[in-house]
Amino acid sequence: MIVCVCNRLNEQRIGAAICGGAACADDVYARCGVRKNCGRCQETIEGMLEQNREALALAANAGNVPPFTASFGVAHSSAAEGLDELVRAADHALFRAKRGGRNRTVVDGEPEFLGARAPVTENGR
Repeated sequence: MIVCVCNRLNEQRIGAAICGGAACADDVYARCGVRKNCGRCQETIEGMLEQNREALALAANAGNVPPFTASFGVAHSSAAEGLDELVRAADHALFRAKRGGRNRTVVDGEPEFLGARAPVTENGR
């Protein structure tokens, strides 16, 4: 399925970028060798990143690994004037994610959480 007509991105290319280590939409754009144009694909990319986080948690919980949670704070480099400001924005988003509950992804400047609260397992995590 085509996700971004501007950059001819499809789910396969986005998935490959995520599996290759992309942690945010800008990473996906960079790994695919494109730039953000209209921004319509960003929500889909963030949703795929969230699905990847959920799959990682499920896979780890299915094995002989202690249960864990993962929350992420995401900031866009164009909103910062330097590295220090970018890190502060990402930290701020991370702390918002942690205050909102376990297993969340929060984008700096966005009012709502992208990740839903994970189901409670038998050990309460």
